[in-house]
Amino acid sequence: MKQVYLENGLMRLAHQVFEEMPSPDVVSFKITIVGYAKKGFGLEAMRLFHEMVGLGLEPDEFTMLGLLVFCGQLGDVKFGRAVHGWMERRMSTMSSDLILGYALMDIYVKCQELELASRTFGALKKKDVVSWNMIIAGCAEVGELEQAWMFFDQMPCRDIVSWNSLITGYACRGGFSMVKGLIIDLVMESVIPDTVSMISLVSAAAETGALDQGRWARG
Repeated sequence: MKQVYLENGLMRLAHQVFEEMPSPDVVSFKITIVGYAKKGFGLEAMRLFHEMVGLGLEPDEFTMLGLLVFCGQLGDVKFGRAVHGWMERRMSTMSSDLILGYALMDIYVKCQELELASRTFGALKKKDVVSWNMIIAGCAEVGELEQAWMFFDQMPCRDIVSWNSLITGYACRGGFSMVKGLIIDLVMESVIPDTVSMISLVSAAAETGALDQGRWARG
């Protein structure tokens, strides 16, 4: 019944059911914490997490993911770092769990904590296209284009998202020549530019105010 209340946003009733439980177990805490986090009741989720740990109960990956998603939504890097530290000390599977890695990187990228994002990325035992794209995009969005290039060069298999992360990063800073070069390079690698690629190209041309560049961008 508690889970039904949580899924339907009936938080007061869910809280009442939980409080009436004589000895909540790991599963009860997990369902309630994740339910609160999903519905935006982050402070309550945090309170229950501390209560759970205080009782000597071990949160699992699913519970931690719920907390990290909430931290990412709020951009709460302080609590995110606290959760991350707890995970590193207590959860041996953290470094191999891509989903938890995504959630941590999302927090650090949103808060422009690139060193922490890079460290989290480096700790992943298995890196997929999504994790590579997250770190490249995070660096590019805040103007750390050299660092974005470094990750881009190391990426074993790039897709259009990888290319666009660099392209938009340079476009936002008026780097038309770099954007143009990247468009040419991706075509040479048999990657088809998409709408994001071309809008970034036109935007970069507009930033420079050069008519001949604008004509090139329009084809």
